[in-house]
Amino acid sequence: VTLVRLSHTRPCLLLVNEINFLPPKIATVLFSLLDKRRTISLVESGEIISAGKLLIVADMNPDYVGTRKLNEALLNRFPFKLVFDYDPEVEKQLVKSAALRRVARKLRDSYHNGEHTTPVSTNSLIEFERIAQGISVQFACVNFVNMFRSDERTAVANVIKLEQDNISGEYSGELTIDESAVLDDAVDEIRNMSAGEEESMTVEDYMRRMRSKP
Repeated sequence: VTLVRLSHTRPCLLLVNEINFLPPKIATVLFSLLDKRRTISLVESGEIISAGKLLIVADMNPDYVGTRKLNEALLNRFPFKLVFDYDPEVEKQLVKSAALRRVARKLRDSYHNGEHTTPVSTNSLIEFERIAQGISVQFACVNFVNMFRSDERTAVANVIKLEQDNISGEYSGELTIDESAVLDDAVDEIRNMSAGEEESMTVEDYMRRMRSKP
């Protein structure tokens, strides 16, 4: 509401991040802002606020678990609809390991061929590198495989196995934690975590957990 009011005094941009996660009741508020009315209605007061120089942009990752199919009435209110695939040149700047990028390319090809349903994001590759540098390549590989559904993990692990030596070579000498417990316990630790822990534990949490081991 504040942004809509402010758009009368200066140009404003409203970015709706991950719009296909948006609950339908909230999404319907955007309808009148996006069509020719260019207004928003306040239920409590009945006030109708018109928008000034307000540009509304939305983004989404389609087909991710937990997302909703975008309402067609809402989709049609956006005049421009752009699709961006993963840009290898951009990803090259964000992900150091050429071998890891090859793994991602193979897994994305199999994703598009319907061989598995878990997408491979650039963010997951960046997280892989953080773990490889902060803990070990071995643990990063196990953690990456566990991102996939249980019935997909064997195939994914086989793809990574083909490049694991190359990935390890690219990170040679970059291990920053000396505790042998990290290397010895990494695989068993992540397999023994509950599902809730797998979703909530960060790299930093895991590193602190390993350092606290006797």
